[in-house]
Amino acid sequence: MKKLRTKLIAFTLAVIMACSGIPMLPQGNPASVTVEAAVKTIKVTKVTDKIVENLHKELSASKAVTLQVKGDAKSSAQLVSSLRSQIGKVNKQGVRFQYKKGATKSGYTKYYISGEQAKLYNYSVKFIKKLYGIERSKYTKGKNKELVKDIFTYPDEKTRKLRTFYDDSVLRIRNEEYFYFELQADLDYGLFRGTTVTGGDSITTAGGKVLVDLDYMDPFDRSEFRVPLVKNVTQDETGLVTIELKSYDEMLKDKSFVDNVLKTYNQYKDFYFSLKKRTACTNFDALDDPNGHKLFLPNGTGKIANTTDFCNLSNAMKVWAIGDSDYFGCHHTRPKFGMKYEYEVYNDKTGSAGMKALYENKAKGVCQVFANYEKLVFEQLGITC
Repeated sequence: MKKLRTKLIAFTLAVIMACSGIPMLPQGNPASVTVEAAVKTIKVTKVTDKIVENLHKELSASKAVTLQVKGDAKSSAQLVSSLRSQIGKVNKQGVRFQYKKGATKSGYTKYYISGEQAKLYNYSVKFIKKLYGIERSKYTKGKNKELVKDIFTYPDEKTRKLRTFYDDSVLRIRNEEYFYFELQADLDYGLFRGTTVTGGDSITTAGGKVLVDLDYMDPFDRSEFRVPLVKNVTQDETGLVTIELKSYDEMLKDKSFVDNVLKTYNQYKDFYFSLKKRTACTNFDALDDPNGHKLFLPNGTGKIANTTDFCNLSNAMKVWAIGDSDYFGCHHTRPKFGMKYEYEVYNDKTGSAGMKALYENKAKGVCQVFANYEKLVFEQLGITC
């Protein structure tokens, strides 16, 4: 009787709720209720490693955070500035967080980092880490790994160019069996029984050896660059030809020759770069390296090779590295990692959506769109004009 009464009461309540428009809960498990997670508040009286690491952990999970910072608007802003700088070292990419400033109350000022701003931070760290990893690998692997060593042996770029050229030419002369034909010397070829090369300095650059490996793509593999390095040619009574080479210092005395060498470096760089763009040339060993078109590596590449974390580069070098990565180059086909130039795409994605597009290699558009994406990146790095 008691069970029957309970069922009648339940039935009556159901009828009343249905007639009154009150929604009924489904039978079985209780209805799940979605409750937004509480925003974490981090109290900052001074910037400590623990606070910075805690904040980085929250933002890396794309979670909103409220900073309760000690001081008025001015003094608290100094703490936040220090916090943004320090977090760039913790994430190792120099990325900073964005925020909205709140009111000051009871000696503390609030700063709000929204979920969107946290997500922007998260994707910014991922993007810079990926970009710099690819950029740095160009100078820590393959032929360029050896070329970078020359930067520290000869930090003066002009000296390094001339030393590399000298080594390349000396190696070729020493290895070339028929070089004596280029000399146009007064030799008895009927008596000829071989050549020997003397003089010349020892090889001091990796670049000289790399140039030899380029074979016929070496712009200095021509008589006009080799013959002037010959100091003297003699032939003995047995027919043996002796070729005596100039030292590096003796080569430097011929100013017009040196100027021509330096000029050719620049011409070669442009020529080689244009070859790299041609599909037919992609199989050359010298073009296998992502940065192989550069006959000569500027000093900046040495800093990149020796700097593991992007945050430890100066702002000038950060800008240089991003530019050298060619991510924002004008690519009409999608590169392995870089923006694609696409006509009639005038709208860029902003905020975290924009940074996500960069990280996932999906960003595209016209020049103005490229500029907006670059601006987004530099804002996250705290680099402004």
